[in-house]
This record gives sequence, structure tokens and C-alpha cells, in this order.
Amino acid sequence: VMGSIQSNNYRFLSYMIGCGWSYSLPHAHTFYATINRLGPGRNVMEEWTITSATPLHYAITCFSINAAAALLIAFPELVSEVCTVDIASEHGIRRCRWTPLQLAAEFAK
Repeated sequence: VMGSIQSNNYRFLSYMIGCGWSYSLPHAHTFYATINRLGPGRNVMEEWTITSATPLHYAITCFSINAAAALLIAFPELVSEVCTVDIASEHGIRRCRWTPLQLAAEFAK
């Protein structure tokens, strides 16, 4: 399932959900992401360690919008689940706890 999320495979997720696949909470995933914050006068590389994450957090981090939509339709309770993100950069390490929507908002910054 995580591979289909990463490849933004809406059809496979829809098929799995239609066949009765259910995501049972809690079911935490850990994954890593490198974020390059570019902008006027800034170029900051961040290493994110995301723990206690759901497939929806993963879909958002992979920019798999179709997969995120399928997960939200099938499992609306995922929208309120919180993950922990440890962000390491040249400025040090900070820890955040975000819902999927807060995580998505971070990518817009």
C-alpha cells in the first residue's frame, strides 16, 4: 500500500478499499524527507524524521494528492491524527506535532 501511495496510484488504493482493506489506528509509520527551503535570501536544507505517521501523512509528504484524496474519502478520521516531525537544519533540531493539514501547510511555506 505504501508503494501505491508513493506512486500516487489512486486506482489501486480505490481497489484495495473496495475489497475491504481497512486501516486500523494506531498503525504508526516512520519515514524521512529532505526539504530544501528556497526563497529570497534563504537556502536552508532540512532533514525531517517523521514518526507516528499515518498513510495520509505519507501521501502528503510524497505530494501524492490522488492517494491522499482516496485515503481521506475512505478514512476521514485520518485528518485528525498527529505525527511527530523532528526537523534538523543548520539552525539546530526542533520537534513539531502536526495533523496532516498542518503538515501540508508546512510545504506551502
